[in-house]
Amino acid sequence: MAVAGALIYSTEIDKNGFKNGLNSLENSVNSTGTKIKNIVAALGIDKIISTAFGILNNSIDGAISRLDTLNNYPKVMSNLGISSEDAQKSISKMSDKLSGLPTTLDAGAQAVQRFTSANKDVNKSTDYFLAFNNALLAGGASAEIQANALEQLSQMYAVGTVDAQAWRSVLTAMPAQLQQVATYMGYTSTAVGGDLYTALQKGKVSMEDLMQAMVKLNTEGANGFQTFEQQARNSTSGIATSITVAKTQIVKGVADIINSFDQFLKDEGLGGIGEIVSNIGKKSKEVLDLIANNLPGILSSVKELIPYIKSASIIWASWKVGTTVQNIITGFQKAKLTLALYTMETGRSKYCTRTI
Repeated sequence: MAVAGALIYSTEIDKNGFKNGLNSLENSVNSTGTKIKNIVAALGIDKIISTAFGILNNSIDGAISRLDTLNNYPKVMSNLGISSEDAQKSISKMSDKLSGLPTTLDAGAQAVQRFTSANKDVNKSTDYFLAFNNALLAGGASAEIQANALEQLSQMYAVGTVDAQAWRSVLTAMPAQLQQVATYMGYTSTAVGGDLYTALQKGKVSMEDLMQAMVKLNTEGANGFQTFEQQARNSTSGIATSITVAKTQIVKGVADIINSFDQFLKDEGLGGIGEIVSNIGKKSKEVLDLIANNLPGILSSVKELIPYIKSASIIWASWKVGTTVQNIITGFQKAKLTLALYTMETGRSKYCTRTI
């Protein structure tokens, strides 16, 4: 007799392998992410990224200052007898030549102003500043030493002769570049008391001659050396300097954006950013003046409420004191009752039969 049989197939999928695969993949991703994070932290990349965003965030003030310099420079130079056209050429040339360098346009404008106040020639002063600034950058000294050297040279140029302390400041900031200038001019020593210094001190060589030599070396070079401009760009490729250059470039870019927006507002008859901010300031002052004028009346009304406030304070204080005293009495009574019950229980006190 045949017995009918049946074949049963299990259609349930074994998911364990799939789940294990997913878990393994997740663990691998998490592990890789952790490793990448550790590598980024170890290399300081996270700090670099944070610094970049910080630079962008802090560039607004610098951008506004740059715009103010661009707009005010012709006005300032007009006080020295410089035409608007020459002043505009000067600031445009500085903006172009300082691009990619850590020197700000503000610093350049101030330096050119000092030179121009002595020689009344903004074009020549612009070349003097650019040449000396490139020589300073090529020297690789700190920003503080460079700024001091520029100030000292400006002062020596203004008085027309050298000073030992000021000369040492320049020599400290750019020893190799000053030696190149001396060699180009036919001298051998740049030290205080050396032949170049002595020639300047005795008037055999003028400060004008010295600056003209720097301009020549800045644009053409000499004796097999690169120009000061090339030396400056070669010497400003380090990480720290690159960050400073990045700040300057970002400031320049943000300034261009602000300037475009400002021009748009002016074209639309809204008066530009400066006028809008000024109007906001005026309206704010009007509101504050209105508050100040009405403040005495408000204070007078508050003064009339002081007696009621005092009375309310006394009532509240009295209630608070009364509540506190009542709580103390209640607590004392509870303590006394507890003591009486205890003595009644033990029979060791004469107070055990007293009524509380």
